[in-house]
Amino acid sequence: MEMTGGEAVAAALETLGVRHVFGIVSVHNLPIYDAITRRGTITPVGVRHEQAAAHAADGYARATGELGVVIASTGPGTTNTMTGLFEAGFASSPVLLVTGQVDRAYLGKGRGILHEAEHQAPMLSSLCRRVETVRRTEDVARAVIAVAEDVRAGRPQPGAVEIPIDQQYRRAEV
Repeated sequence: MEMTGGEAVAAALETLGVRHVFGIVSVHNLPIYDAITRRGTITPVGVRHEQAAAHAADGYARATGELGVVIASTGPGTTNTMTGLFEAGFASSPVLLVTGQVDRAYLGKGRGILHEAEHQAPMLSSLCRRVETVRRTEDVARAVIAVAEDVRAGRPQPGAVEIPIDQQYRRAEV
C-alpha cells in the first residue's frame, strides 16, 4: 500500500493498539499529526512543553499498562523530552518517542538548518534502550513497530524513532 511516512507512523501506531499520543505539533512532525487527525483512531493530547508530553506519556503508561507515545519536533523539542525519558527509564515505563529530523539531504552536514540536531540519536541513546533513524519512507512503519516492541520487551524502557521531515511527506510503498 502506498502512503506517506506520516501515514505510515499513524498506521504503525494503530497496529500497536495506541489510543493516545502526547506532544506538540511542529514543522518537523506535521505530517504525522495530520495523518493521526485524518485517520481519527488515535487521540492527540496537546501539551504546552515537550517535557510535559514525555511525563504525560510516562504517566499514561504507568496508569494503563499500555505504550506511552510522545511526538516531538527535532532539536530543541526532542531535548526537552529528556527528563521525561529519564524518569520513564528509571520507572521501567514503556515510552516511545517519535521525533522529526531535518531533511535527509541536510542530515549530518552541519549547515544550520532549522532545528538541526545531527547528534540527536546518540543523545537519545544515552536514555533509550533502542533508537532508530529512518532513512527511507519504506522503513518507517517497520522502525516504529520494532522499537515499540523492544520498548515493551523484558524490563520496559524508553525507545525512540527519528524520521527526517522529507521522509514524513514522501509517498512510498510501505
